[in-house]
Formats: sequence, C-alpha cells, structure tokens
Amino acid sequence: FAVGLIISRLTGSRSLRKGQILRNASLGIVVSVSGFVLFAAVPNVVGYYLAPFIIGLGNGHLWPAFQMIFINMAPHSQRGTANSTLLTSWDLGMGVGMLVGGVVAEHWGYSAAFWSGVAFYALGVIFYFTY
Repeated sequence: FAVGLIISRLTGSRSLRKGQILRNASLGIVVSVSGFVLFAAVPNVVGYYLAPFIIGLGNGHLWPAFQMIFINMAPHSQRGTANSTLLTSWDLGMGVGMLVGGVVAEHWGYSAAFWSGVAFYALGVIFYFTY
C-alpha cells in the first residue's frame, strides 16, 4: 500500500499543480476500485500483495484531489471545516464499513464481505461520476 501511495503522490502532484483536479480524482477512483476488485477476485498471495499496491496508487491520486475539491468549494474562512468534514466522513465510512463487513463475514464468509465492500465502493463511484 505504502509504495503505491508514494509513487502516485509523486506523479499525481504534478497534475494537481497544473489544475487537473478532476482528472486526478477520476483516475484515483478507477484505479482504487480496480485494486479492491483484484483483492476480492484473486484470493491468493499475488492478489494479497498486488491489490494493496494498486489501491495505494489510486488513493495517492484520489485523496489529495478530493481534499483540493473540498477546500476549493469552501469560503476561505471555512477551509478548516471543509477539511475536517472530508476526514470525518472518511473515518465514519471506515468505521461503518468495518462493522458491516464483520456482520457480512460472520454470516456469509470473507469472500462475501470483500465483494460487498466492492459493491459499496462501486456505488460511490457511480454516484461520483453521475453527479
């Protein structure tokens, strides 16, 4: 995860400085969801090590772009609030996702939990590209 994140932060920062914020966010979303699909679809060592690298590549493009979008949408005096809103939503999503994933894994197994995570991520991707 960390290696992919570092690589994408180095390459993605150039396009962010050029103002290609939506391009960076869209690329990050597509790459991240690909990593989650790989993790759910390939239940072996290759999937276990390659998926976090790909997810890291996507998140390295995604989160700086989202942070810029949130901060640019807010008035100058509310930029801290915008940043904390983004990070709070991230924390809430992680917490609720772990709870739901645990319930799904308990009843239907880990594979179902991973695929349900992919489904929720895909819903977010559809929402992002639709609105």
